[in-house]
Amino acid sequence: MNARQASKAVLRLDPATFRRIDNAVALAKADIAKAVAPLEVFVKPCLECTLSHDARALLNAYVAAQFGPEVRIVDNPLNDRCSADLVCEKHGAKAGDKNTIIDTDGLDYARIDKARFWVNNEKSLMALAWKPCANGYLPGRFVPPLFRSRFCTLSDAVNFNRDLRRKYAERNR
Repeated sequence: MNARQASKAVLRLDPATFRRIDNAVALAKADIAKAVAPLEVFVKPCLECTLSHDARALLNAYVAAQFGPEVRIVDNPLNDRCSADLVCEKHGAKAGDKNTIIDTDGLDYARIDKARFWVNNEKSLMALAWKPCANGYLPGRFVPPLFRSRFCTLSDAVNFNRDLRRKYAERNR
């Protein structure tokens, strides 16, 4: 199913589509219910979403109603503006604000200006910094997610964690 077909299925409230959505929500709720400590939960109904604006808005509202107010819905459109009333996830090293999750997905964390990235995103709600191996592939030819196998090893995280510790040590001085 392509984005146009999926958008139409959501907008016409296709029972099979909403059964899949309900199943995914039920699995997520079951995982959340197992938590042993307080959580702040963010749910992204559509990852790197290419649905039409109206279909994405309907999907976000539907999933928000399923979870209730204790879960924050994240809007993550690939080629559209985020909904103003939701947390927005943006990809790239752009600057964010208090309602934005910045995600370096698609950039090589080893090659970005890390100091500038962290300064630009000081006000962001959250910053997610990825290495290419975090998505299961190394630079080069695109590999569909289901076929990726080049995931990070523990040693790949060492420099990233060092950068994070340094950033928060500087912030708390």
